[in-house]
Amino acid sequence: MVSNLAGLSLEDPGHMPTEYVAGSSVTGSKADRAAFSRQDSHDRIASISYMGGNASCLEEYIHWARLQRIEEEDAWKNGARGTNSGLDAIRSLIGLVGDRRHRNKAGASGKAGSTDGSDSPSSHEKEKDAENGAEGVSSGGYNTDQLDGIPEPEAGKLDARRALRIAGASSVFFLITTDILGPNAAPYAMSATGFATGNILYFVMGVMASYAGLLLLQVFCALDSIRFPIKTYGDLAERLIGKWCRHLFTFLQSIQLIINVGLLCLTNGQSLSQLVQAGGHNLCFTVAVLIWALIGIVFAQIRTLRGLSLFANLAVFMNLAIVFVSMGVVKQHGLNYTAIANNLNLKPPFAPVVTAAFASAPLPDKINGIMNMVFAYGGAMIFPEIMAEMRRPMDFWKGLICAELLIFIAYVLYGNFFYAYSGQYTLGVAFQGMASGPWLMACNVLNIITGVIAAAIYGNIGIKVAYINVIEGIFRGPPLLSRKGQFIWGVFATLYWVLAYVIGSAIPQVNTISGLIAAIAIMNFSYSFPFMLALAWQIHRDSIVAKYVPGQPPAPRDWRRGFFGGELHFKGRTIPAIWLKLWLLVITIGSYTMSVLGMYGSGTAVYNTFQNGGAAATSFGCPATV
Repeated sequence: MVSNLAGLSLEDPGHMPTEYVAGSSVTGSKADRAAFSRQDSHDRIASISYMGGNASCLEEYIHWARLQRIEEEDAWKNGARGTNSGLDAIRSLIGLVGDRRHRNKAGASGKAGSTDGSDSPSSHEKEKDAENGAEGVSSGGYNTDQLDGIPEPEAGKLDARRALRIAGASSVFFLITTDILGPNAAPYAMSATGFATGNILYFVMGVMASYAGLLLLQVFCALDSIRFPIKTYGDLAERLIGKWCRHLFTFLQSIQLIINVGLLCLTNGQSLSQLVQAGGHNLCFTVAVLIWALIGIVFAQIRTLRGLSLFANLAVFMNLAIVFVSMGVVKQHGLNYTAIANNLNLKPPFAPVVTAAFASAPLPDKINGIMNMVFAYGGAMIFPEIMAEMRRPMDFWKGLICAELLIFIAYVLYGNFFYAYSGQYTLGVAFQGMASGPWLMACNVLNIITGVIAAAIYGNIGIKVAYINVIEGIFRGPPLLSRKGQFIWGVFATLYWVLAYVIGSAIPQVNTISGLIAAIAIMNFSYSFPFMLALAWQIHRDSIVAKYVPGQPPAPRDWRRGFFGGELHFKGRTIPAIWLKLWLLVITIGSYTMSVLGMYGSGTAVYNTFQNGGAAATSFGCPATV
């Protein structure tokens, strides 16, 4: 399904000669692949210099990535037969099979071995390898030849990172959907745009976000390997565009992640404040935010996404419980005008609830609402990091499509229903505007739990990005999973969450800051950047006109063909690739334009927040925002 998406085929590179990789086809029979391994890979790998984690050219990245995908496919077929069927995928996602069935099939270490996780190959695999003559690309697991010729310290780091590749499609599903800001902000986004505009935009953005995620998957699988792993979003940018783009991506990703974590601390502080008030007590609001930052430091000691997957499973169902409970409560009990007045700086008397198909709000408010919609599909920022910890990255599409479908249904249902009963009084965290005390307390408890989990996931990725780029990249420090790495990780985690607390307490309104971050970073990571990277990949791909031989300089590129030529093959038809490039260029420019508009609208809303007086909460203040 995915291998032919948008013409970015991994198996059939179109114009590339069949001997593109080391003079041999890697997409034929097992005998062909075994011959490829014997004659080319095994004899040449050791002679190829390893340039400190960087390949000498893009063709080398592609070469090793193609080998990696073959090894993963063979390991999957022999270790977990039938798991590509739709029924097994669905069962996996609802937990009836889950990752347990395949956890040890490919081997956590990634090395060739038996499917039960032992170090020695099974007799069945030995017979298959003997029959095919496979020496380099084993059909039973990962190929250790990927590390040949690499100095021991670097090889150890790569082998440790290979051990992280154990996540499955179900983990992808739960990690993507564990985002507390999405469903809670849906009614606010609907109130800013209206029923008609809101529903149309949710659908269009969902389709385009899914498309962008699949394009990211294509580029990732075309360039990632054990020898040259893609660890962050910035790695994709560096390989296709340049180092300056990597630094830009890393900066924006770091800013987005740290503010996301601070924002989740803020929403948890709001929930805790309401719980304390319901008990007849008072708690300084900035202290309530600090409490969750301290709890986050404890959760931050978990260094792998797999370690958080169980919590992510629970968070998804808790978020859905909040959605359905708050829908029933707002219908039966109405709104909590005290909380609404505190948050929106309103005073009695309150006008009747008003809804509209097309909202008449000022343009900055409409744009800010649209940017909050982006949050519903804002997981693309961590997609490469999730793929980097998958046992078989090509299965990413299963979790992605299921997650996007659930997000669309739940958010549109929640947004329409809650907006119908709250109208212009809809809050950024919608359920905190409902009236019933006991049910509000229950939702706040669930909100606190899911908020901690979501913050832990974002914090994990954020600290990991900082560790990879600063400790491993600049200072050549120890691997993440080493004992020294664990100590450094702990220090980083503490500093990270302290900074998140400062950010979360500085701007005490959820909807304004979330819209601003959506415009600056999430909009681009979810839409602009994937389309831009796909365009860059298509240009690079079409410019390659000759085979690549490992260890030798690549042939000159035909950049005229790269920009204006190339072909796509779809169901037996040949289509000029220029049409795909024009399409990607148009939607890239459109996405950047929308991002600029979002910055204007959200920036105006943030400015107005600080200009408001009266009951509005202040930065680092004790009055609660709800």
